Amino acid sequence: MMRVAVLTDDPALQQRLARAAQGLDATFIDLRLAGSRAALAQAQAGCEALVLDARAAQDGAAAHPLQTPWGVPALALVDHGHTPLLAAFLGQSPLHEVAFLPNGAAAVREAVRAFLQRRKASAGPTVMRWGAYCFDPLQSTVGLEGAAPVLLSRHKFRFALSLFLHQGVELSWADLHRMAWGHDRPARRASVAAHATWAGETLRLDGSLGYRLEATPATYCLRHAPAPG
Repeated sequence: MMRVAVLTDDPALQQRLARAAQGLDATFIDLRLAGSRAALAQAQAGCEALVLDARAAQDGAAAHPLQTPWGVPALALVDHGHTPLLAAFLGQSPLHEVAFLPNGAAAVREAVRAFLQRRKASAGPTVMRWGAYCFDPLQSTVGLEGAAPVLLSRHKFRFALSLFLHQGVELSWADLHRMAWGHDRPARRASVAAHATWAGETLRLDGSLGYRLEATPATYCLRHAPAPG
């Protein structure tokens, strides 16, 4: 049985998480009951995944949930207003993911379920798959069905992975820059545009493999598009 740590003070959200995990043979561990930092670390150490409510600091927490070091793959449920903290959170581990609560209960439930399914199915547990695409964070490669894996730089890997982890979300160029580069250098719109062009061509994000990258002057969004028959 997969053990999933949960951190939230919202009973309604706890119920939604439980419904999302139905049929996945998962059990939840409530981190609010840990009591101390040492107990918190011990509680999450035995888990395969973590789902945390990152809308605000939890009672008794020394730091915002997005700034707390987590030792397991984590899905953060956030409001768009928490975007400045996402770089620090996603920079902890290439296995961390984000879902935006304003997208609605159904979308959040699907994001949680998909995250738990990936954690359950990952034998590694580091490889992530979406259709014809296979991301290997340890090797920094992206494999496309029927082709040899493509070795990417750290920034290009994070850029591509951020698109897949935020499918259906319109990411501003500044948000996407932070996710890929963190605070290593000043945000540059041209860098994001160049990487978007590269990703579209190299990873074939034109819909032919089931995913299409849509761009506007201000945003980028990866959408699932059924591959042509």
